[in-house]
Parts: sequence; C-alpha cells; structure tokens
Amino acid sequence: MITVPGYEIHEVILEDQHIVVAYASCTQTKRKVIVKMVKEGPRTIIENAKLMHEFEIASSLDIPEIVKPLSLLKQGNSMIIILQSIKGVTLRHYFRSYRVSFRDFVQLAIRISCVMDKLNQHNILHMNISPDTIVIEPVSTGIYVTGFGYAIRSEDGGQHIRNTPLLEGSPPYMSPERIGRINDTIDVRSDLYSLGVALYELLSGRKPFHANDPLEWAHAHLAIKPLPLVRETTPIPESISRILLKLLAKTVEERYQNPSKLIQDLEECLYQLETGESCESKEAVFHYELSLGDRHVQRLDSRLHLTKEQASVTESKTNVPITRSGYAQMLDLAALMKASKAFSEEKDPERLMHTLMNIILEDAGAQRGCLIGITEEALYIEAVVEAGGGAAILDTIPLDEYDGVFHEFVRCVAATRELIIINDAYRKGRFVNASYVVRCRPKSLLGLPIYIQGRLAGILYLENNLTRGAFAFDSHEVLHMLASQAFYVKKQRSSLKGARRLKGSEYILSPSANLLTERELEIVRLMAAGLSNKEIAARLFIATGTVHVHIKHIYAKLKVNRRIQAVTKAAALGLLEDI
Repeated sequence: MITVPGYEIHEVILEDQHIVVAYASCTQTKRKVIVKMVKEGPRTIIENAKLMHEFEIASSLDIPEIVKPLSLLKQGNSMIIILQSIKGVTLRHYFRSYRVSFRDFVQLAIRISCVMDKLNQHNILHMNISPDTIVIEPVSTGIYVTGFGYAIRSEDGGQHIRNTPLLEGSPPYMSPERIGRINDTIDVRSDLYSLGVALYELLSGRKPFHANDPLEWAHAHLAIKPLPLVRETTPIPESISRILLKLLAKTVEERYQNPSKLIQDLEECLYQLETGESCESKEAVFHYELSLGDRHVQRLDSRLHLTKEQASVTESKTNVPITRSGYAQMLDLAALMKASKAFSEEKDPERLMHTLMNIILEDAGAQRGCLIGITEEALYIEAVVEAGGGAAILDTIPLDEYDGVFHEFVRCVAATRELIIINDAYRKGRFVNASYVVRCRPKSLLGLPIYIQGRLAGILYLENNLTRGAFAFDSHEVLHMLASQAFYVKKQRSSLKGARRLKGSEYILSPSANLLTERELEIVRLMAAGLSNKEIAARLFIATGTVHVHIKHIYAKLKVNRRIQAVTKAAALGLLEDI
C-alpha cells in the first residue's frame, strides 16, 4: 500500500508499471480526494514531467468536466498530484461492465464531444483521448476528462506554442498527422480522430486496425482501411457507422472540422434512433460536406517537386505547425531494428525479401511498394508487396507486363534520376488524366532512385490511395537504405536459386560485424538508444573526448558523417541486433 504524508489511502483503483491511483482523504480536513503518484523506476523523470504538465494544464481550465487538480506534491523522487474525488470508472471499464444501447452510446458521444468543444475554445489540444482518459460516473452518467500529460496549449490561434507535447503518446489512438510523416498541422481534428478510434473500440469491442508495435500502428493509421464496423449482438445503425468512419478519415480535410459539426450529426443520429425517422436533407448535407473535404488539399507544382505549403485550417481554433518529429525518427529507428533482426534471424532469402518489403511499407506509410530494376535495355519489376497481406510478387518480370504500378510515373523517375513525390495524384498535376490515375485514383506517389556504390540500381515505387501527402516527409535516408538492402537480397536470391545454402548451411546475406571494434560497437549501440556523448561516456566510464574520438572512427569506417547515418548504416549491417 502506498503512503502519502497528510493523506489516508483507502483504495487503490489503478496501478501499472509507472503510476498508482487511489482514493484517499486528507487527514486534517477529511476531504475525499484522488491521489495519483509516480512510481520510482527508469521512467520516473518522464512520468514526473507528465504529471507536472497535467497539473499546469488542468488547473488553468474552468471546465466542470475536467478532473480538477488540487495540489502537486513531491515524495522522494516521485511527484504526486492530488485530484478532486469523483466516483467514476473509465469508459473502457464501463463498457465492459454495463450493457450500453445505441441510444446511450450516442448520448455519451455527444457529451464527450461537448467537452472537446470546450477544450477547443480554450485553445487546448488533449493529445491523449482514449477509453482510459475519459471517466464516467455510472449513476449520473456524467463525463469527466483526465490525462492531460501530453496536452498542448496554443496561443494566438496556434501561432505561438507555449507547451509542446512529449515525444511519446498512445500509438493506437494517434492521428496520421501526429506520426510526423505528413507535412500538416495538428489541431482539434487530431483529437477527433483519436475520439473516433476510442468510440469505434467501445462500440465494436475491438480497435479499427490490427497492429503489434508503434511502427505497425503508424502504418495502419496512414495506409490501412478500418476493419468493418460490426457488433456481435446486433447490427450497428448506418448513421453511427458513417459518423465513426468520418472521424477516422486519414486526411484532416475529410474529417469533422470541429466538435460542433460532430455534435450536429450526433444529435441528428440520436433523433433518428429515438423516433425511427430519417432526415434525407441532413443526410445529403452530411455527404456533401464529406465530398467537399477532398477539395482542400496540398497541390503538386507543375515540375512535380514536393510542395512544402501546409493546408490552412479555418474552422479549428488551435493548430500546431509540424516539422519532422522525434517520433518519426523513432519509427525510422524501429524500422532499422526490424530489418537488422530480419537479417540476423531469417535464412530464407525469399522470406527475408518479403519481410524487408513489408518493413519499407510500414516505415513509409504505403499501401503498395515495388522495387524496379534498371538495365540499359528496360525496366523490370523485382518485387511487389501490398499492405494487409495482399498479393506479393518476388519474381523478375518486365515492367510492361505488370499493370499494378504507374508506368509513366516510373519512367519519369528513371529519366530524371531524381526523387519525385506527388501529394494528390488524381486531383491535380501533370498526370491527372493518365489512364492509371483515372483507373486507380492514387492519392500519394513516391519514386525514389536507389543508388548503390554510385550507380543507379533501381527505383523504389510507393503508393497510398487513402492519404494525401503520405510521403511528404523531409528525409528519405532510411527508405533508401532499406531499399538498397532489398536489392542486395534480391540479387542474392537470384544467385542462390538452385544452390541456396552456402558455407555450412549459412546464407551470405549480411556484412561482418568485425567492421567495428568491440568498444565502437558499444558506442554505436548506445547512439542508437538515443544517448548523448556525455551520457555514453558516463555509461562506459570513459571521457567525453574519448567518445568523440571513437565516433570519428565509426564515421570513417561506416563512410558517414552524421549520427543518424551511422545508426542507419549500423542497423542495415546487422550491428545493432544485441540492443
């Protein structure tokens, strides 16, 4: 049982690896409160920062539905926040314990949306909406919002950001634009997307996507359609399904533009459920607004260069300009680690090739990926993989014999030998009337020339038909590295056909780890873990200057000149597999 000076702990209501939440009372005033305390451990500093941030944000809000912080204490190395007492449970617990009708579900959704509207009016982005951060009092069905540890306060309409979100978040509930792959702004529509995931999960009993780690969740948010919305007991009304799917739109312009619009549709849905009537005019308005969202998009300039302009937001009070984020870099590192693990564990070149292509899809946020080889005579399909377990082609065939890629676009990349990105191919641009674009309606296209030892080896072709601007991130180093390795494996696969095992049943698929000394391997692995030179020196009990010398040697041996390049190269060579 936890102890807090000045408070008597009555009942622990939530405990995980990092925090403890309990009902308590003040020993002097006898006032009932909730105590939220950080556990001591490896994440104490991060959890303390979240708690302090939550106290600052929540205490400044005069909103009845926000769980009010009363005081902030410190005990040892841990922070403690004292909150007003409410006899509530999380929505996740509530939906597991009570039978919720469609009518009650919509009423709850309206109440939650009203709280989000108030937050938007106060220029607050919650950034952590989930079934675990919304609390309901079972008797009164009153709604409370908590969990402001990741919240952002925006001033002057989002132009000056006073607080920035922590790097991490809850991957299953993060909107596509929060992942850091899209050159877009974060605003209230990001919270609405998170609400859509939460409501979908509460209604159907499962999340809208299948994923197992942050990289897979990021890919799902960008490139996978939600699973069919079904309920085991009774069919879900179409009016509810439409609202949830609009909340889950990949592109911000296609979602509800603010909570008020969502509330209007929810109230109309509630009216239909209560009366059994349907308002055709309102349904027409709903579909009209949905179609209009497609028109406000980023456009490709006439020379097919990637536009850096950000879509304007007119109906949301709070928005945050986004650049390539630390979260996106973390996903890049996760992709490299997956690839390194695949190289170290997979002995079958065909399965390794398939794994690498899937990692490329996950890292880029693509639905379809294709490796295209280049010779003096022609272009060849070397490998094709589709997200979600779609068809895979690993045999070499002429480009003209495969209609699953945009031939004219590929030839343009081959001719210019330059990266080409199209943010909205079927709406506007040079290729808008091309037969492939008319037939397949792709939104995002990427063509990345792959150079190996200074020679153009091929092209990485990526496509996403769900998200505009899916490939509009700043750096494509990791994609180039992964594609280079895929070409290498393809070459090995071709040469090993018929005689697939070499040297004692081992495949020659990856370079030797003897490239770096043991100390250099230690340092590059700590670099991959995100440690600074000073932190590496402290961990290894050596001088910071010595670390700097080792890093210079690492750069020289790996033929790179930056930390991210060194980590990328080391991962591709299988040197990080032990971390």
